[in-house]
Amino acid sequence: MSHITKRLFVIICGAKLIVGFAPSYLTLDASSALVGILLGMCCLAIHVALAGGLKLRSADLGPGMCKTIALIYLLELPAEEFLHPG
Repeated sequence: MSHITKRLFVIICGAKLIVGFAPSYLTLDASSALVGILLGMCCLAIHVALAGGLKLRSADLGPGMCKTIALIYLLELPAEEFLHPG
């Protein structure tokens, strides 16, 4: 099982648990989605800035790496914001 498949499996299982226990947490509107995506992109920018830039060779950026980055910053981080309302 690839890392991406494992992550998707965990996200799906978590969503199913939430539907069972508190379905109102899965209510999503456009402003929440925008805030989550912007927060994910800000986290990416801060991570790159603190690391002193990208330290990857172009050979490191294969399709798997790009999918993992997209999954983390565009799905997992916004999902945390949706599922843990402040």
